[in-house]
Amino acid sequence: MTSPLILKSHFASAWQFEWHYEHTIRDFNFKPGALILVCNPSVEFNKVKPCYCGPMVVIQRTRNGAYRLAELDSTVSHL
Repeated sequence: MTSPLILKSHFASAWQFEWHYEHTIRDFNFKPGALILVCNPSVEFNKVKPCYCGPMVVIQRTRNGAYRLAELDSTVSHL
């Protein structure tokens, strides 16, 4: 059983995260079949490699808001 103090701390941490990143968190809700570009943050400061992967095709959106993506040749992406 979870302690009320731990649960209160958990909700406070989630609220603080949402408050701190309220201007950068967006819910795009792309539909299946939409073409999108995926940001590649690992090469953010590297000027030689591309900053985005894509275009990718949205296959589906899961219940928790994650997306299943595919390349244009219909191979499922593992991003």
